[in-house]
Amino acid sequence: MPLFAKEVNNPEDLSSEGLIAQYFLQEIPNHFSYVTLDAFVLMPDHLHMILIAQDYLKTKQKFSKPEKRSLVTIIKSYKSAVTRSINQLPDYDEYKVWQSGYYEHRIRDNYELKKLRQYIKRNPQKWKKRYDDISI
Repeated sequence: MPLFAKEVNNPEDLSSEGLIAQYFLQEIPNHFSYVTLDAFVLMPDHLHMILIAQDYLKTKQKFSKPEKRSLVTIIKSYKSAVTRSINQLPDYDEYKVWQSGYYEHRIRDNYELKKLRQYIKRNPQKWKKRYDDISI
């Protein structure tokens, strides 16, 4: 569902929910000092982001317990903060904000980092083109 943009074919025009999601995304480094937010883009129904950790981040969690310095903890905290704030909007209809999981990928080298940054930067234009082609 295109929750984060006012119009499906205009992903850069964020809705109230999108502005909340963007705000908390930019807040991640303030709450997790060992992480830097690199490239990111908030799309109408999903987001892409690159987080750079000062050292190794754990990607697993033991028995659903929050673990320090884990990617799971960062993502759960982010999703939770966004959901709580969106649920407080006056006209919010209480539909599901996030899917239950997420896709993660460890970036191995500078070449891959550069390619992923380009992908993120180009994603809104690819989205617009897809919806422009559908409306013809």
